[in-house]
Amino acid sequence: MNHLSNNSDSILYSARGKLMITGEYLALKGSRCLAWPTISTHSLLLTPVSGPADNLIWNAADFDNQPWFDALFDTRNNIEIISASDMEVANKLASILNAAIVLCGKNILKSGSFQVETRIGWPMNWGMGSSSSLLVNIASWFQIDPFRLQQETIGGSGYDIACALSDQPIIFQRGKKLLASRVHRPAILSEHGGLAYLGQKADTASSIVSFEEKIQGKDLSTRIDLINRLTYHILDAPTISHLNKAIAIHEETIGFLLGVDPIKNRLFPTFDGMVKSLGAWGGDFILFSGNKKLNEYKKETEEQYGLKIYSIKELLV
Repeated sequence: MNHLSNNSDSILYSARGKLMITGEYLALKGSRCLAWPTISTHSLLLTPVSGPADNLIWNAADFDNQPWFDALFDTRNNIEIISASDMEVANKLASILNAAIVLCGKNILKSGSFQVETRIGWPMNWGMGSSSSLLVNIASWFQIDPFRLQQETIGGSGYDIACALSDQPIIFQRGKKLLASRVHRPAILSEHGGLAYLGQKADTASSIVSFEEKIQGKDLSTRIDLINRLTYHILDAPTISHLNKAIAIHEETIGFLLGVDPIKNRLFPTFDGMVKSLGAWGGDFILFSGNKKLNEYKKETEEQYGLKIYSIKELLV
């Protein structure tokens, strides 16, 4: 998504964040997953600036519009760091920009100077896709394929890129060709579901490495087929009992592969309904699916577990 800003020389790019509702680790192995874009977006405002040529000024702000990163790059040849508030972040950003130049086939930053201002529309520790949404914005800027840019840089299944580009929930599958089909909002889940951040951001990369080690040599075809069916059961569940049964089987399936007890058993055994881990198991968002509708269990559950629970319509498109 991009459009001219109030400053006619500026272009504003924006991309959505994401939550993976089904599929988790098996999405990397070709299972179908239900993924849901966020209402909030990650924006990138690009403005040409006067002054010395071949400079790129980068200023990044967080959810509260507070600066969290800034850098100055030399863009004459490859992107090179002149100064930065955080060298680790600057190195990652430079590598993404250099990869974008290669995919573009030319350095569109050469012989000009630009300022980039980014802002993330959700708390940065929420793990909702700040990296993938940034990749989509950079790909839009360079007019390149965001899926290729992801594979050349941070890697991943691609579901988060598809979410960043969508304004509806999607069914995603990584195979010889990427499948990203827009679908309707899951009706029962929308009424009964609540989202909560556990406050312990999961390290997706290390979680994937651990998963790969645990499944080495295993035939996953039967479990992938099961997750594919459960994804549609969760999307189209006719009743809350159908929905929660599908979630329970999904949790048991992924938990068995990880060697981890599902989160309801560990942390919420008395909750009246099901609780599901989302994305990398271990600390990001969880999904409550109550036997009652959300407005009937929200306050009591928040008080019991000391969590803030959001309705799906507050966070997701």
